[in-house]
Amino acid sequence: NPVDVPVTVQFTTADNTATDADNDYEPVAPANQTVSFLANTTMAQTINVTVNNDNKVEADEVFNVSIGTLAASSRNVTFGTSSRTGTIINDDAATVTLSAAASPLQFPEGNSGTTNFVFTATLNNPVQGGFQIAYTTSDGLALTPEDYTDNDGTLTFTGNANETQNITVQAKGDLKVEANESFFVALGAITNAPTGVTANTTQLQGLIVNDELDWGDAPDSYNTLSANNGARHNTSIAFHLGATIDGDLDGQPTA
Repeated sequence: NPVDVPVTVQFTTADNTATDADNDYEPVAPANQTVSFLANTTMAQTINVTVNNDNKVEADEVFNVSIGTLAASSRNVTFGTSSRTGTIINDDAATVTLSAAASPLQFPEGNSGTTNFVFTATLNNPVQGGFQIAYTTSDGLALTPEDYTDNDGTLTFTGNANETQNITVQAKGDLKVEANESFFVALGAITNAPTGVTANTTQLQGLIVNDELDWGDAPDSYNTLSANNGARHNTSIAFHLGATIDGDLDGQPTA
C-alpha cells in the first residue's frame, strides 16, 4: 500500500552454497544497499545481483538476499517476506576422454619381463569436488593372465581442467611364437560427480607385437650362434630354420 512518506530499507546479499570466494556471484556493494520507495507510490524496486559465468561443472548453488533496517518516519510499515534465495543453475559440462600415443598402441612384447602400455584419461573442463571413474581391460586375441596383466580399476580426478590420469597395462614377454595379439581398454561408470560429467566410452586397442627370432640349429661349424652372425629370421608359421618353429635367444648348435 502507498505510504505518505518515503520508505527505505537496506538490501544485502550473503553466501550460501554459492560463495563470493569461489567467484560464483558478485555481492551487492556497499554491503547494505539502500532501497527507497517514494511517498504515495507502490512501485517495485529492483536490485540486480550479478552471477559470474564459468565453465566449471558444479551442483546448482544458491545465495541469500534479505531486506532490513526499515525507515518509514514512524508510520505503520512492517516487513512481509524479508529474505529469499537466488539459485544459480549449472549449465556446464565436462568430458573424460581416453587417448594413447598411437592407434592401436603397439609395442614388441619382448622375450621376458613386462612392457608398459600407457593410456591417458583427460578431463577437459573443471569439476567442483572431483570424482572417480572406473576403467576396464579386456581380452582380444591377447589373453590374461598369460599375455598381459588384467588391470581393471578406478581413476580419481581432483577436478582440474585438462587434468590427466594414466592407465598402465603390462604385457608379458616370452619366447612363444604367436600372432600379434590385442587387448582393449575402456572407461566406465562415473561416481561422486555433479550432473554434467560424462565419459567417452570408446574402447582403445593395445597390440602386443610378436617379436620372436627363430635361430638355426645346425652344428656350430655353420656359424649358428649370434656371435658369428648366425642365420635367423623373424618367426613365421610358414617358414623356419631347423626342425621346429620356435623363438630363440640365440642359435642352437646342439639341437
